[in-house]
Amino acid sequence: MALYYTAKFRGTILTEQYVWNLHFRLVSGFSGGTEAEKCQSMAEGLLTKYSALIAPIVNVANNLVKIVVTAYNDVTGFYEQGAGVVGQLTGDWMPSFIALGFRQTRTNLLFRASKHAIPGVNEANNSNGSFAYSGDLTSSMITNALHLFTQPSTLTDAGAFSGDIQPVLIRTQYTTGSAAHPPIVTTYLDPHEIADVGGGAFYGLTSQVSRKLILGAS
Repeated sequence: MALYYTAKFRGTILTEQYVWNLHFRLVSGFSGGTEAEKCQSMAEGLLTKYSALIAPIVNVANNLVKIVVTAYNDVTGFYEQGAGVVGQLTGDWMPSFIALGFRQTRTNLLFRASKHAIPGVNEANNSNGSFAYSGDLTSSMITNALHLFTQPSTLTDAGAFSGDIQPVLIRTQYTTGSAAHPPIVTTYLDPHEIADVGGGAFYGLTSQVSRKLILGAS
């Protein structure tokens, strides 16, 4: 069993591409087979979770193209799951760089909290730059979506086999020293370090600068 797994959610919002990542450890289940087979099971299960939790809170302009699950430190441990899942909210949508913001908080001071930006915000959920609930997007829908980032989940693959995952934060390096107190030394960790996510929050509207720059250059 790999130390941790990474799921990349890749999609488009009209002509712009986006990606956001989720790191997790496998708590139990999916015990048989290779790492590639475990990744396939998890990708299939995550597609079901995405369809149930994330698709209902984003606009139809958001099209999830695929989910790529990789096992840490195993070049053969990966699976690309085709998706083609569009958001379920109709109506006018905001520019592609405007996103719904979710935060994962830490349980260990050595780790940084993590943020996730999911594009496809409805204009109806924008109130002068601040997030506002609407009849199509309720607080309970956001709470349900937050569970994917903060709570253990049971995933069920296409063959009805299941496994339990726990969201984690990862630490790949650390730096000691500063310009005021040299030398500055960066230590790269191998293996990486992981810590369970302690909790999290939905913090409203945010932006993903990479998509904003692409739009500005076109």
